[in-house]
Amino acid sequence: MVVFPCMPDLIGIKADSAPYPMITIGRNADANTRGTNNNSQKFGWILKNGLGDFLSKIRIIVFGIILVVTHIFDTNIFLLQIFNQAVFEIKSSVISTDEYGHSNSVTYNIQISKIKDKILYFNIDIMFDTHCHLNFKDFKEKVEMVVKNAQEAGIEWILMPGTDCETSVKAAKIAQRFAGVYAAVGIHPHHVRQIQKEGDVISKVKWETMKIRKLLNDKKVVAVGEVGLDKHHYQKTKYDYYQVDEEFVELQKKLLIEQIRLAIEHDKSLVLHNREAVDEFLKVLEENWDRKLEGKTVFHCCEPNEKLLEFAIKHKIYIGVDGDVTYLSAVKKQEFVKKIPLKLLVLETDSPFLVPEPLKSERIFPNQPANLKIISKFLSRLLKIEEEQLDKEVVENSRKLFSLT
Repeated sequence: MVVFPCMPDLIGIKADSAPYPMITIGRNADANTRGTNNNSQKFGWILKNGLGDFLSKIRIIVFGIILVVTHIFDTNIFLLQIFNQAVFEIKSSVISTDEYGHSNSVTYNIQISKIKDKILYFNIDIMFDTHCHLNFKDFKEKVEMVVKNAQEAGIEWILMPGTDCETSVKAAKIAQRFAGVYAAVGIHPHHVRQIQKEGDVISKVKWETMKIRKLLNDKKVVAVGEVGLDKHHYQKTKYDYYQVDEEFVELQKKLLIEQIRLAIEHDKSLVLHNREAVDEFLKVLEENWDRKLEGKTVFHCCEPNEKLLEFAIKHKIYIGVDGDVTYLSAVKKQEFVKKIPLKLLVLETDSPFLVPEPLKSERIFPNQPANLKIISKFLSRLLKIEEEQLDKEVVENSRKLFSLT
């Protein structure tokens, strides 16, 4: 705990690609209060106009240093104040810059509220959407807006998987544009149908794998995925005569094995997809497992299956939970989630799919990373754990998963 008897001033925060912000001072910092409540605006006016410029800047620097230190050590700031009834929300503009020099505006929601007489509690929420398809056509011409919405909601990191070579290339290119956005590259089992259509499947598998291999040299590509097995009979698909037969599943297995080997060879994380193929899926993993994958693999949108849970615990595999856990029909999944060790839990939106409730009932589509907080709030109630603690644990898990610590 840190006790600081000085009022917070309006601040601007500058952050590099690492999660720890550095403080910068600017006369336009008060613009960050636009859109907040009247109390917040009034508070900012008093601070700006009631203090000398020099002393004001000194206080900003001191307060900023404490903010950085407490953010690094995951602690809370307790500020002694004379404002007993005050409740403020300050939105501080953040500029994130990655190693390529790309800058992006982020907004942290910093909430200050009274918890006891003369003491205000200061907290910053940041989150990690570990599975989001910004590279899909639903977000065409909207990527910047969606990323901005996510950042304003406190989503500091996004992992964007590919599902074929085309979307993998798109994922890598989008990741280059935004700080905090990373890519996974791979071929989804559903798209094995395209390889099957073109004949000479062995040569085609090698060719597609080679294209994925080249993308793994990109620093913003941190994982192989989304890859796996899928025996679901899709009603809507771009492929004619889509049949889940033995030949199709065997080809899926071949491609999965090749992509698992890519992750091991290039020391990348692994994003795994399984749908209605648990036994065959686990058999492939068991036969091709490498200890290098422990703590670097995730079961994306994990089916509520005890075998998957046991395998995940045994091999230190993270389990992704999505918006479908909020559905009234998801009782089985909700009970399954209660059994997941907190140290293996990560959250994902799977945008543009799996819109959480109540947005689904309100028909607010498509899903987007900004909705991750809805899932977090639901799980906090379901698991009977403080939301702040849940978010902290999940973000730590997510960063470990993709080696972003």
